[in-house]
Amino acid sequence: MSYIALPYPLGEFNLANLQDKFAKLQEGYFGSSPLGIPFFMPITVNGYILPSAVISVSVKKKIIKTAINGWKGTVKEKWFTEDYALSISGIAHNYENEYPEYDIEQINNLFNIDEPLEIECLLTEILGINTIVLESLNFSDIKGKQNTQIYSITAVSDSDFIADINDDLIIEA
Repeated sequence: MSYIALPYPLGEFNLANLQDKFAKLQEGYFGSSPLGIPFFMPITVNGYILPSAVISVSVKKKIIKTAINGWKGTVKEKWFTEDYALSISGIAHNYENEYPEYDIEQINNLFNIDEPLEIECLLTEILGINTIVLESLNFSDIKGKQNTQIYSITAVSDSDFIADINDDLIIEA
């Protein structure tokens, strides 16, 4: 196959290479349920795929604002970016019409780990978030469903740093 158009922006056009790059990109977009049904953007925490989960991520900057007499507005100084805040929610479902005890135990076990957890998700990978600390876990009821349990997790991003007491603070990501 030949490429007939304006010069290809990434060098010589090669359909096989393009398909390979697209396949690698798609790997992070889809996972499979226990029944083999594909789903969008799986979320894995410490090797456990959270069932039917969705994620939202937010971040804020901390800005010190100083008002100056006779000046309209404020002077902004010393700002930094806070940790990313993650909200993960999902539905644990047992396909044998029984309570999803295994998934609930796994999610609770993750919450009981008192150290940073590894997260694998396309969105967090793009944002540079590799580890998180779980802050809260909530199980909500769903009336009339014995084989389904709603859960939600809040977490913050975590990154390693090394503080050298003898010199200035050194931060390594």
